[in-house]
Amino acid sequence: MERKVQAGEKIFESRLTSQAKEFLKTTYLKPLRDASNELKPGFRSRLAHILKAHPAFKKEANDEVEHKLVLTMREANEQVEDFFQEEYKDGRSLVKDLELLLSDFHDVADQSKSRSKFSVSHTDLTSILKRLSLDTEDINLGLGNLNLLFIATELLLLNSSSEDNLIGPQITLIEEIEAHLHTQSQIRLIKFLEEELKKIIKKVSIS
Repeated sequence: MERKVQAGEKIFESRLTSQAKEFLKTTYLKPLRDASNELKPGFRSRLAHILKAHPAFKKEANDEVEHKLVLTMREANEQVEDFFQEEYKDGRSLVKDLELLLSDFHDVADQSKSRSKFSVSHTDLTSILKRLSLDTEDINLGLGNLNLLFIATELLLLNSSSEDNLIGPQITLIEEIEAHLHTQSQIRLIKFLEEELKKIIKKVSIS
């Protein structure tokens, strides 16, 4: 299916280029039925996308040093592997015990399939972020507060945008902002968004 996006007066309209679309990037918060599920780890983790776009995880083009989380996870993996390879009794280790059992399942001529090792996670940054979950400590939040937690997480991107590199408007669409929220919470959230809008307008007017 061919799709064409154009702008301008009729007959004189022109195609909306990819560069123009860059200026109109939008953060869309869909109506949530289960905010806790949105913040869980997994292959399609929204939290991973949010964090990866955050300046705390941005890597400069000339920066050869790996991210601190990557180094930490790699060290953890090595310690886990060492633990399972350590002898616990009479020269036996958990890995050796496992490989011994696997060797009975495979052909004698192809014992390479019996080799195994324990590890915590892949050590690239994307894989680490996809395994993260976000929840509150020792507090059982209701649906409304979980929605606020999700909205706050999404707004991290807007609040952390570099002031010097801000291009185009910061557009945020929140559908069903009242979902599961008490009236007072709705009012506080709307007031917060209004204040954020005032800051953006002031910043633009000064620049």
